Amino acid sequence: MKLNKTLLAASIAAGFTLAAGSAFANDNLADIMQQGDLNTANQFQDGNVNVADIEQIGSGSAASFNNSATQDQVGDDNTANIQQNSDASGLFTGAVTSFNTATQDQMGDDNDAMIEQNSSAQGIFSGALTTLNTAEQTQTGDANIASITQVSDAGWFSSDVTFGNTATQEQVGDWNNAMATQSGYGNVSEQYQEGDSNVSTVMQDGVDNTAYVSQYGDGNTATVTQEGYYHLATLTQTGTGNTGSISQYQSSNTATMVQTGNNNTGTQVQY
Repeated sequence: MKLNKTLLAASIAAGFTLAAGSAFANDNLADIMQQGDLNTANQFQDGNVNVADIEQIGSGSAASFNNSATQDQVGDDNTANIQQNSDASGLFTGAVTSFNTATQDQMGDDNDAMIEQNSSAQGIFSGALTTLNTAEQTQTGDANIASITQVSDAGWFSSDVTFGNTATQEQVGDWNNAMATQSGYGNVSEQYQEGDSNVSTVMQDGVDNTAYVSQYGDGNTATVTQEGYYHLATLTQTGTGNTGSISQYQSSNTATMVQTGNNNTGTQVQY
């Protein structure tokens, strides 16, 4: 019965996509596949040669849960991809992924966005989780790249959890690149880019870490790495060609870096 429901949802989605494509644009490609719980998927493309893909899976007796995914593309040659997975497979199964929500919004041309909220397991006593997921990406301009991954893996006598992480990324301008990778519990990542050719990367592995990155200008590079517990990092760049890096390890560190002007370089490491 679940399979029939899934196929029906896919058919309706495919039919809607085809109708929207013929009414508004040319050569757009959309694909929806839903298997798992309370799925909802929404895709809108207004422009030409856009590609959108939503998969909300959960296979075996793995889950994926309260899925919802929305993709919105206005412009040409944009690519968006949402996968809210779970996998498991054998030896005490496992994997979950849970209260997923993912939203992507792209206006302009040649933008590329990807959200994955995983889990996996694959065997030896399984495990893995990745709950309370939320991810959101907004790109306004051309040739921007945004990527969010909220992982979990397990196997080999299990564990690996990843719980309650939130990632938000917003880009205004052209050729910006933002990436967030989160593992652990209660991590928050917020990245904002305004200008052109900025690069921002946040990597979080631990518990209750928070990272805020704001870039105003062109050609700035920001990197925040957090491992451990209760870290807070704020990195703000205003100008051109600035490079800033904050690395936090162990627990309860607070770092603030503000770069104003051009071609500044800053590094902070906390243990």
